[in-house]
Amino acid sequence: PMKIFRHDCQDWIKEVIPVQPGKKKKYDLLPHRIMRNMEILLGQKLYNDIFSVREFIPKENDFEERQEKLIKKLGLDENKPLIVISPASSAQGKEYMPECWESLINIICERRPNIQIFFIDDPDERKRVLYGDMVDRLKRDNIHRGSVAFSEMNTLMHMSRVSVTPDTGLGHYSSMCGIPNVMLSLSNSIFWSGPNTFRVIHPYGRKMIRGHALVDLSFKDSENSFYYGEPENKRGASDIPPERVAERVLQIIQ
Repeated sequence: PMKIFRHDCQDWIKEVIPVQPGKKKKYDLLPHRIMRNMEILLGQKLYNDIFSVREFIPKENDFEERQEKLIKKLGLDENKPLIVISPASSAQGKEYMPECWESLINIICERRPNIQIFFIDDPDERKRVLYGDMVDRLKRDNIHRGSVAFSEMNTLMHMSRVSVTPDTGLGHYSSMCGIPNVMLSLSNSIFWSGPNTFRVIHPYGRKMIRGHALVDLSFKDSENSFYYGEPENKRGASDIPPERVAERVLQIIQ
């Protein structure tokens, strides 16, 4: 029990399940590790197949009613596939610059003109203006933006075909709702991801994965910077080409 409830849960990766004689499968995703360790704690099998669980946060019981209200509030078309974008995070270096979001949106809209995109306005006024002005400049009829209350987030995610976010809580929430999330990643986020997270990883992140690291190094950034590190070795999510992100999104919604 003390191991299972440790604050440092990196040891949980050692918990495995026999697949066949001489072959075992490890639990990479944190939700799966928690489930497996609860089985160990209680000394009994609780799940038929932990690896098959794709949705940890279900729709609310009155989803249909909530969906109808939210469609009207946000001005969405119920007949068009919906992509949700949440551009901000707790650290700006993990975010796309407005120019990168603009390029990504243009690529997606040109290749899939029948979709609609909802851009979530950030509660922070500076970021709301920074990203909102970019969306307004696009002047596309199929792109909407606005504020969404936390109580509406479950409905919005379950309405969408895919979400696109930096490495941030809302992206993980989407994945746990069973909705594919395309995540801009600077490092190996597998440990914290849900089963529906599709990472588009910075080249630096690939190096981190090869080194079996679970967390990134200490960052040196300013509040308004889109890059981490020293000038000669700076890195940020904006280094990831929008074409790579669009390719992943389009693969999911095709």
